[in-house]
Amino acid sequence: NKHAWPCDLPKRLRSAFTGQQPYEDTNSKFLPLSKMHEMIELETVRAYMHACHLEAANNVPETHPLHEASDRCHAIAQYVCGMSDGESSGLDSAKKIFSILLKLEKVPQIIHFIQQGIKDKDLPFVKANEDGENFDLLMKDGRQPSLFCLPEEQPERSSLVNSQWGLLSPILGPGDGKKFTRYEFKNEEILPFLEAEQLLSDDESPNSKIWKVTVDGLHHQFGKGNDRFALKQLDLLQKEWFNWEIDAYEKIPLHNHLTPLYATIKHRGHFHLLLPLATGSSLYSMWHQNAPKQSNSQWLWFAEQCLGLASGLGCIHNTDLGRTEIPFKKLPWSADDRTCGRHGDIKPNNVLWFRDQDYDSKAHINGNGKGEHGEHGRLRICDFGLTRFSHPKATTTSAGVLRLTQTYRPPEYDTVKKVSRAFDIWSLGGMYLEMITWLLLGGEGVNDFEEKRMDDVVWDMGDYKKMDDFFHNPKPYTGGNHDTVKDTVPDSTSTLAITKTRRITGPRLIKTTAKSFFAKSWSRMMKSKKPIVEKSAVEQSAVEQAVVKPSVVTLGPTIDIPNWKSGFKLKRPPGIVATITAVPWSSAYQTPSISSPIIGLHIFPDRNMTLNNPGTVRRTVDQQPADFQQVHDNFTAEAWKQWPNEAGFDGLTEHRGPLSLPVRGTIPAWATGALYRTGPGQSKVEDTPRGTHFVSHWFDGFAQTHKFDIVPPRDEDGGGASVLYSSRRQSEDLVAQIKKAGWRSATSFGQRADPCVGIFAKAMSVFEPNTMNNNVVVNVNVPGYPSKGAPGAGHRTRTSNVFIGTDNTHMVEAHPDTLEPLGTTDQSSLHPELKGPLSCAHPQRDPDTGDLYNFNLELGRSPVYRIFRVNAATGTTDVLATISSDAPAAYIHSFFLTENYAVLCIPSSHYAWQGLKIPWERNLIDALLPFDEARASRWIVVDRRHGEGVVARFTTPAGFFFHSVNAFEEQARDEDGQLHTDVCLDHVLYDSLDIMTAYYYDVILDRDDAMRKHRLEDNRFAKLAPRLSRYRYRIPSSPSPSPSSSLTATEVLTIAAPHIGELPTINPQRSTKPYRYIYSNPNRGLSTLMDCIAKTDLHTCETTFWNGPTAHSPSEPIFVPRPGGADEDDGVLLSVVLDGVRGVSYLLCLDARTMEELGRAEADFAIGVGFHGVHAPQVEDDE
Repeated sequence: NKHAWPCDLPKRLRSAFTGQQPYEDTNSKFLPLSKMHEMIELETVRAYMHACHLEAANNVPETHPLHEASDRCHAIAQYVCGMSDGESSGLDSAKKIFSILLKLEKVPQIIHFIQQGIKDKDLPFVKANEDGENFDLLMKDGRQPSLFCLPEEQPERSSLVNSQWGLLSPILGPGDGKKFTRYEFKNEEILPFLEAEQLLSDDESPNSKIWKVTVDGLHHQFGKGNDRFALKQLDLLQKEWFNWEIDAYEKIPLHNHLTPLYATIKHRGHFHLLLPLATGSSLYSMWHQNAPKQSNSQWLWFAEQCLGLASGLGCIHNTDLGRTEIPFKKLPWSADDRTCGRHGDIKPNNVLWFRDQDYDSKAHINGNGKGEHGEHGRLRICDFGLTRFSHPKATTTSAGVLRLTQTYRPPEYDTVKKVSRAFDIWSLGGMYLEMITWLLLGGEGVNDFEEKRMDDVVWDMGDYKKMDDFFHNPKPYTGGNHDTVKDTVPDSTSTLAITKTRRITGPRLIKTTAKSFFAKSWSRMMKSKKPIVEKSAVEQSAVEQAVVKPSVVTLGPTIDIPNWKSGFKLKRPPGIVATITAVPWSSAYQTPSISSPIIGLHIFPDRNMTLNNPGTVRRTVDQQPADFQQVHDNFTAEAWKQWPNEAGFDGLTEHRGPLSLPVRGTIPAWATGALYRTGPGQSKVEDTPRGTHFVSHWFDGFAQTHKFDIVPPRDEDGGGASVLYSSRRQSEDLVAQIKKAGWRSATSFGQRADPCVGIFAKAMSVFEPNTMNNNVVVNVNVPGYPSKGAPGAGHRTRTSNVFIGTDNTHMVEAHPDTLEPLGTTDQSSLHPELKGPLSCAHPQRDPDTGDLYNFNLELGRSPVYRIFRVNAATGTTDVLATISSDAPAAYIHSFFLTENYAVLCIPSSHYAWQGLKIPWERNLIDALLPFDEARASRWIVVDRRHGEGVVARFTTPAGFFFHSVNAFEEQARDEDGQLHTDVCLDHVLYDSLDIMTAYYYDVILDRDDAMRKHRLEDNRFAKLAPRLSRYRYRIPSSPSPSPSSSLTATEVLTIAAPHIGELPTINPQRSTKPYRYIYSNPNRGLSTLMDCIAKTDLHTCETTFWNGPTAHSPSEPIFVPRPGGADEDDGVLLSVVLDGVRGVSYLLCLDARTMEELGRAEADFAIGVGFHGVHAPQVEDDE
């Protein structure tokens, strides 16, 4: 508290000491760095010294460094805070020393430390030359000089030594290029744990203690946003087990379904493993605390987790996948030879459920308040204390005395006392069977299955007793093989069937059966060479379409995933084959001569999970390179020739309507309102004096605006919304001018010059009034511009006006209800200084106030950018910054807005002659300079709150972008604890300007082989691929608007195509704020334009695709949030989709969480493939 009495600082500091250690000792407290930096600040220290120790500060000897200081209290504060002339010098501070003296109430002694130049980097102090109670006090590691300057009283020195440890709690972090970090701390050191809570009782975890610990955010470097960890603790007697587990972590590759190790800690006679905390606890807890939800996403999640766990286990079984041949040597084998591991204790309690840490939110677990879809997460194998390694050629090893869980042990453990890696396969299969039981019957079903297995009396260690394992061996020590699968296992699995007919629209059809669970003798199982594949319980046609050969994984209870696209019924299996599946080890891990009786899991490759096929497809970041190659292969194979889209560009008509569109499925009633969209309509004008006039570039197609009126249901009807459609052409005057003259005189984006038009006519056209063709962005309730809107128009959505814009300063107004063009205006009507001809097509809006932000570009020898704001409340306009130096004229389609700043990026799309070539070429593309990698992108940060104008400039490598996605601010402390503001700037970036020419109609419609030439020649393919790019820039503490600044930003996040696409949108409620999801239109190489909708998760870098049927081309996905929804993806996406085969369009409504279709409003005509839109929600009368 900066307003507290300064002399209370020692008391406040002592009360800030906190912490719990994972021991009985509760007296070990430490001062977290976050608290220290908060309390020990320059002004606080100065005020404290001035109020409490002014005399000590003033009475310094003449030889003291502080003697010449005019304000010695301030000079002491600067020394303590590591500052010189107001600038922090990083780690060179004495805050910890000052805090120690504060705690001991010996602050005047700071004078002695300053005299010798001793700072925190010299800690800890160490004792030397001890003689009884007397000792010298030296700096860290025994370095001289001895601290003779301190008082000679030994008790004071002892207090100093003992108290320092409360300020020296370590900072834990990842190893430098290593999987984990090894720490060994002194007994005096205090672990930086704010809280330590034992998670499992000694009965639940007899071999170790498991703690949940909270680490202060500045005491660890394992990522921001999560300060809670799991700590596994073993004592000195378990050192060998500790070393075994570390050895396992050293050998096993990192895998998404294996729990990683952050650090090992040796401290006070204990051994610790620092691990990520599983917020969902274990798989066992998930079964008993969460009811399954029968949904497509739940089934998909379940199959993916089964695959993932098996894949992770494969990494344990073969830790040296890079070595193709390991020579067989005689015993003894070295540690390097032992590359094949065995986990040794696969069970539900050793599979952790990471419920909410950066995993996909589509997977459904239950409905517990997180929207309608509930929890989600990822399963990871943990606990490698029983993991052992052997040579790849070794088939079995001695079981020895294993502290394993009896339930999941395999039969060979009891019979021959030899175990192999197949040991884990049996355990995994039994666990999978229980997983399927939970998925179909819930936690009660798992309990019932366990109780039924208990009914069999089994022989164990010379005695008969009940056990819930999966096999029955009445006499394991009689010399014969008598083990069989318990009768209760197939009896229970015969109930695992679904009788409800459901339509699966997702990428996988998952069918559970109860085949292959009856038993023959152990000897028969050991002799089996291949798995027994029975007929499925679905229709035979589905089986015939399935890929019969099992995939890499052939483990666990049966799950078949055939390629089946229509509705289906899961039936009770007609019969059970009396044989348990014995899968050869080689079919799973390519290791010869090992087989084991296991419960078979068959997961068949599903073509729907590839990038090309229709459905909802989820792809991980690891699959991006393969997906990018798939896109290249699609282009190379000219797949776009099978994806017609001409209907979206030619022969388009307007429908002044409104027309009622039939709705299939459901569009939620809460999504009601008006969806306005705009874009190109007609692409040619016939019957001109020069014949047919063809538009060259998609961006120059004649503007047409569309309105989808989404109407709520009648009260008595209930159900979903209905949809009315209307459209209106906005460029009739331009069309009339072309029809009269035979050529286009107005400046365009990329219209190719008419060779028949002379130079004089070209020059004269520059001075003619610019006939408007605004077709890019539609805005509603735009402040400041003079409006001709009719009173009462748009009353249901309270839309007072509708303006349509493009990359110039003119705006076309349309009637909110009828879309009739009402006239034009430009930025000069807002402010007399806004006199340039160019601007940004995408103005930014403050999400709280509605204020509008944009820039105006005035061309000339020294181009001038003016950043301005239109106040939504008053309609007045302020110019926030005028930029005329080191700001070349460039084509800029969008810019950025954060909570406090407007950020202009001038990309590498510079105009020739500082923009004066535009009127000569009469289009923007031909007026651009060629792309040059030496021409860096320039960024200008403008304060929008306090009138400070330009506060920062920086550069990034050359690039080009059409669309910013979002921008936001984050508060971050530097290593000295000083608080700073970082701006994060997200946009869809290209490495060249080639994307501009990709949108010529010749390319889009593949005239004269233009598509192949443009995409695949001159190495353009990679340059045409977009990527999401996030730059982070730290706002300087004092403005630095100098154009000569050499500051740069850091690219902290990239996501490459096809996992990101064009026309990106977000939940509008997350504008200017941190966010997680982007929705966009990638191109998979199947079409000449966008061919799918993607949801990109910025936390996991995973992408979920909605892939429509062949030739279904979607438009920009517009997010409509659910009113009152808490989750960012709780809403729907609205996208106009062209069916290029039938030549019709429909308004698609997707669940934004799952990317599955909810409904569609179908037109019997084609709607032009357009650019952007906006949803104006319906407003209740009482709002």
